[in-house]
Amino acid sequence: MKLERETANWVPMEAAQDAVVRVLEPINRLLEGIPKAYAMRVNPSDADYAEEMLREMVHEIKTQISQARGRKISKRKGVK
Repeated sequence: MKLERETANWVPMEAAQDAVVRVLEPINRLLEGIPKAYAMRVNPSDADYAEEMLREMVHEIKTQISQARGRKISKRKGVK
């Protein structure tokens, strides 16, 4: 099994998870910052309401991404 991992270019699970976190963490910070940064631009007369709605939007986006990836990951080419 070790030989198969080395010849098939497998990556240890911990290294793969670290790589994913390094890529997704900045994206997560950007998404989480959208509501506060853009609320006043979206609705100057009620920025608090706009911020609340934008937070819901960000939450919905993250939920849909995580649910969709979980269902479809095994259907992607090259994923076993």
